Amino acid sequence: MCALAVAFAPQAENRAPKQIFLAPFEESAGRTTRVAFLVFDSTGPRIGKPVLGITTHAQDDDEPAFLADSTGFLFTSNRDGKQSDIFRYDIKSKAVTQVTRTPEDEWEPMASSDGKTFTVVRGPERRLWRFSNDGADAGPLSSHPGGVVTHASFSPTSAAAIVQRDADTRALQLIDTATGVADTIESGIGRSFFIRPDRSSIGFLKTVPDGSLVMREWAVATRKARETGFALEGADSVTCTPAGMLLMARRSKVFLFEPQTDRWIEFADLDKSKVRSITRLAVSPDGKWIAVVSQSSLQAAKKNQ
Repeated sequence: MCALAVAFAPQAENRAPKQIFLAPFEESAGRTTRVAFLVFDSTGPRIGKPVLGITTHAQDDDEPAFLADSTGFLFTSNRDGKQSDIFRYDIKSKAVTQVTRTPEDEWEPMASSDGKTFTVVRGPERRLWRFSNDGADAGPLSSHPGGVVTHASFSPTSAAAIVQRDADTRALQLIDTATGVADTIESGIGRSFFIRPDRSSIGFLKTVPDGSLVMREWAVATRKARETGFALEGADSVTCTPAGMLLMARRSKVFLFEPQTDRWIEFADLDKSKVRSITRLAVSPDGKWIAVVSQSSLQAAKKNQ
């Protein structure tokens, strides 16, 4: 399962809240493209209709992470403007359930492969923590000191994490969950990373001297990182599908990366569904659903009235 990371930031008072939208997703839908008198048949991803806004309240809902069986997802919700807790959305019943109720904030939930627990970034120290699916505290994931922005399980004994070293510097680390020892893969990275489905590499974004973002991947086999292409201009968060396609979004449009041509190709525009400021994408492990985080234009209009 690929991981998508977004740095935590407090909600601004002058903007509409972030909301989560859910839509059917196909990784290899058939399509026909007409150019003048020529017709091309090809396959590619497709976002179906309708796009459903599953959360509609006055504060932020963010950071969706699908369960291992794709029946729903965990997400972070701030219902009172002060406290962030973890909630669960069930796709079949459309029910939203609060999972954690602690004095500390919890962010960035990630479902565990065992189907019984999940991990979060917890408290002011931003440590990696575990909970059972019913919200019972299962203790720290490791003795890592914290400062974690986001994370994802990399193996049964390790986790990949973006760690905030200071106000301006983030590092991508591989953490041994038994000892808490962390190896830094690369510093000066952006707010996003992903893990290839076969666990062969970890991809991330990095700012280069001209100010643009490039994609880099660290390979397990060589333990070295290399540049793999430019990020989509105007976007700063990347994820991948279970089939290994890279996705980014800009405003209302969603793009896929074509490595053969080093191009980002638009394949969906959610403007008609009033989803016009996308900040995050997450695809279910079975490849059938996509969760989209965006400021709803409808809610923004109501807020400004």
